[in-house]
Amino acid sequence: TAERVNSWSGFTTHGLSTWSQVDVDIAADGDLWLAGTKSDGRLFVRKRIAFVWSAFSNQGAGTWSPDEAPAIAAYPNGAVVAAVKQDGRLFTRHQIGGVWRSFVRQGAAGWNGVDVSISANGAAWIAAVKADGRIFTRNALVGGSWQSWTNHGLSTWAPTAAPGITIGGSITQPTLVGVKATGQLWVRERVSSGWSTWQNAGIAWAIGQ
Repeated sequence: TAERVNSWSGFTTHGLSTWSQVDVDIAADGDLWLAGTKSDGRLFVRKRIAFVWSAFSNQGAGTWSPDEAPAIAAYPNGAVVAAVKQDGRLFTRHQIGGVWRSFVRQGAAGWNGVDVSISANGAAWIAAVKADGRIFTRNALVGGSWQSWTNHGLSTWAPTAAPGITIGGSITQPTLVGVKATGQLWVRERVSSGWSTWQNAGIAWAIGQ
């Protein structure tokens, strides 16, 4: 990893050359978080506070998919990580105030890719794509239950391209990005009345992670 404030820092090496997938995020207070899967299916998380990296936190047995990138989102009091198992099950886990909570299984199996976003006060959203080409989202407040799933259209999304979700000015109004099997990029926002219609970005993208 390398960080940029006014200029780029030097690179930091994170362990041995056995990584397969990685994601990073930075909290509003400047804490930097990293989640990565090893080629042997293990998942690790570490954070950098005041320019010092923590030890790696091993997230259970080596049953995570080395082909699907984990997702991590940080906020001032912790982070939420989402990852897909080798058998297609999807799990999320919160760290709050330095303490990891239990894993939460997200629906049935059959997941292919995931993204996660979290606001400063701990409102989290996940977006994930099924192997059959459907995209789903759901949200939760830290310490609360996950809300119902929202199905975002027909089974026409690329299962090899993880959707993207981000929280903008309002914690209740995230923006969702998805790639169709044709390579077209589509965007929709959630407003006070619900999800808006999909907007075609008009560009064909390479279909992949």
